[in-house]
Amino acid sequence: MESLIYHSIFTSIQGEGIFTGKLSLFLRLSGCNLNCSFCDTKYAVEIQYFKDWEKQPIDEIIKKITKLSDNKIKNLIITGGEPLLQIEGIKSLISILKNIFTTIEIETNGTISGKLLFENSVHFNVSVKLSNSGEKKDKRVIPKIIDEFNDYERTIFKFVVKDEKDVNEVIKLQSEFNIKHNKIYLMPMAETKPELEKTANNILKLALSNRFNFSDRLQLRYDIK
Repeated sequence: MESLIYHSIFTSIQGEGIFTGKLSLFLRLSGCNLNCSFCDTKYAVEIQYFKDWEKQPIDEIIKKITKLSDNKIKNLIITGGEPLLQIEGIKSLISILKNIFTTIEIETNGTISGKLLFENSVHFNVSVKLSNSGEKKDKRVIPKIIDEFNDYERTIFKFVVKDEKDVNEVIKLQSEFNIKHNKIYLMPMAETKPELEKTANNILKLALSNRFNFSDRLQLRYDIK
């Protein structure tokens, strides 16, 4: 029986992206292939937190998810860490849960192929990392993978930005990979509510002036788990 390593399963409101505000069930998987300077989920990434992670067979995880959703929550979000490190297990999980949830979102950094899951009509929120992440470009920008996601109709690209310099970097990536404007979301870099309030207005203006979408961060704005 296949297993998944995860940090937590919980219900909350989707705070970001195209389904902002939607009541959702979250499965936060553990482990990541990047080490971003602004990572806000280090507890699901760094090996020092391994004691807080669980490894369980997929059928046990499905039982927990279905019990918690109680047939009332119809949006499932698989996040991390980097979920696609465990893509085989995710595929098995989704093959059953796609009959329970109306929409399934997967958060990913866009460095690992998600093609194995395209046939299940899941939504991908691809957060390609910029230089502000502290990672080298050849590690965070994988052209073949970005092209795969860009060709998939249920993909959005969600960029974490703090200023105009970051937005200019987004524009360069948009040109390089021919990403449509309506697929791009600018999201303010912030770890706390005060930081969000300080940067969000400027990022909103930059999104408007460049004809991009804007993603708020409701979990920070309203202190939601």
